Amino acid sequence: VDFHEEDCSPKRPSVVVVNGVNDFVPIPPRDVSISNLLAPAVATPKKRGHHVKDRPEMQKHARDGQKNWAVKVLELRREWQQRQMWEVHPLFQEQIRMCNRLHIKSQHECLLRQLQFALADGLIRVPEHL
Repeated sequence: VDFHEEDCSPKRPSVVVVNGVNDFVPIPPRDVSISNLLAPAVATPKKRGHHVKDRPEMQKHARDGQKNWAVKVLELRREWQQRQMWEVHPLFQEQIRMCNRLHIKSQHECLLRQLQFALADGLIRVPEHL
């Protein structure tokens, strides 16, 4: 247990377990209410995509990229099934399931599948201690 230097009281832990995953998150002081912390975030309008609002060429480029990765991920999924990659390494199937659970982008799923292919083909290797 860590202690605050100024008052020697035990610190509150900063590790939160969510869905079995340890996450380091700042924990507010005890005298601060959660509603006060969340109020500014809730009150501010979302600015997501604001930088491309008046730039149709950027919007088209983004849509084209999304289509490209959607096609690529379907190709890699087919190849993954044909090669029966779940039999190559016991963690491959669980990694893919995690992508599905977390709704990982197609681009990242493609990277994962390419790395799995590279490992299966002997192009890369994992150190023995991992």
